[in-house]
Amino acid sequence: SSALSGLVSRNIKFALNLTRNVTNSVSFGGMEKEAFYELAEQASPFIGKVFKPKILEATVGTMKMKLLFNSSFIGNPAVPCLHGGVIASLIDHTGGFCAWTTLPSGYRLHTVDLRIDYLRPAPCDDIIFDAAVIHKNRRLIRVDIVCWNYNSTNQLAVGRALFQTYKVGDIRKLESPQSVE
Repeated sequence: SSALSGLVSRNIKFALNLTRNVTNSVSFGGMEKEAFYELAEQASPFIGKVFKPKILEATVGTMKMKLLFNSSFIGNPAVPCLHGGVIASLIDHTGGFCAWTTLPSGYRLHTVDLRIDYLRPAPCDDIIFDAAVIHKNRRLIRVDIVCWNYNSTNQLAVGRALFQTYKVGDIRKLESPQSVE
């Protein structure tokens, strides 16, 4: 597991370098901290109303969110454990907002790729999601996300997400061309 700890160490160093490159007035995606937190926790009707995640902490390039247990999240009552789709949704959501912390004002992003390894069944309890940007260039941001049990002692799943950035108003450039008839 020294390879995993080395990877985590490199990812943390990358995230810390992102933080150092920000001025004293920290903004998240061009927003003040409070507005960004509200957006991440409530803006998406699906995420905000169904899952009600809470940001525990965020810096530029890192984010920690908490999902409070709800019995409607149980996927297999025979185990019992949380549904994998709940975990996947919050991995994508936490990773996306973690990536968004690195964007300048006027930019947004969307998920290009999401890969998840489920390591063990998620217990019927609160779940923690830790995300860190591991690579960023002009158009793409890669984020690693770890899903933990309530006290962060057992990894439940690990995700790797890739997000494409775009300037607000340029979304049409990302659409697929219409077929010619």
